[in-house]
Amino acid sequence: MDEIIDYLHSIDRKLSTKEIATNFGVSTRHARRAKERFNKAYKSANNLPNVLLLDIETAPVESLSWGIFKQYINPHNIVKDWSIICYSAKWLYDDVIFGDTVSGEFVKNRYDFPLMPKLHELLDNADIVIAHNAQHFDIPRINTRMIYNGFYPTTPYQVIDTLKVANKVFSFSSTQLDELAKFLRLPRKHKAPLEWWYDAAVNGSQEAVNNIFEYNKQDIVVLEEVYTQLRPWIKSHPNLGLYIDTDQQVCPNCGNTELTWKNYYYTMVGKYKAFQCNKCHAIGRSRFTELPKDRRKTLVTTTAR
Repeated sequence: MDEIIDYLHSIDRKLSTKEIATNFGVSTRHARRAKERFNKAYKSANNLPNVLLLDIETAPVESLSWGIFKQYINPHNIVKDWSIICYSAKWLYDDVIFGDTVSGEFVKNRYDFPLMPKLHELLDNADIVIAHNAQHFDIPRINTRMIYNGFYPTTPYQVIDTLKVANKVFSFSSTQLDELAKFLRLPRKHKAPLEWWYDAAVNGSQEAVNNIFEYNKQDIVVLEEVYTQLRPWIKSHPNLGLYIDTDQQVCPNCGNTELTWKNYYYTMVGKYKAFQCNKCHAIGRSRFTELPKDRRKTLVTTTAR
């Protein structure tokens, strides 16, 4: 088991229990125990913040229309508004995926109040929240249903939107979560026919709700893998050094203390030492300029655009 744990410490992405079992020729039970020990040891040793991976599924809007092509739906024509069917989540470096769903009858009636207390508690305890399309879907949607159901704002947390990162830094042919996983050769999402959402929202099918929930949980597995691969490229990543109680310099992206200092990073008026993390391979810089005071006094810059 120690050999497996040492190997997990040496790589920059998480392996699934099945991959560990295959690579080391051990049972899935043995692989799972080794992975749980590694996750607990890593999080404890690095004193990491509470990083929440989150995904929700929603029921569609039901409305009346006079056609099917390029229709403007007047708000008065809405028969039933959208609501949250279920959510799935996990803490980064923990193996347990948790979540909850409402009943098929509640979905049919667009009643999602039972989900709100736990969702509010999770966001209230999170330091950082990771989701795909978080800023335009998951977070605004959760906020909308919270205010509808009479909840107040949670304490502040920072958001990492993997969709925003994919669009800003890269030029993928598709930035859908499953397509990113396919491109990066990672575990894939489950297939999910749209009929599930129809059966849940219109007919109140409990089987459809259960299927959507299982699909939702697999999204968390894929999200964590995609985030881990994108992480070294995230230049605006929340600085984990602010959350870790240590006198050492740590990687702002992953919290690792093993940094290789090399070359320099230049701004319009500063020169800083640059480093690369030996764990996640993110690039960072020191906070203080290397320019001496007399050189800073003579330095000029261009006008603003």
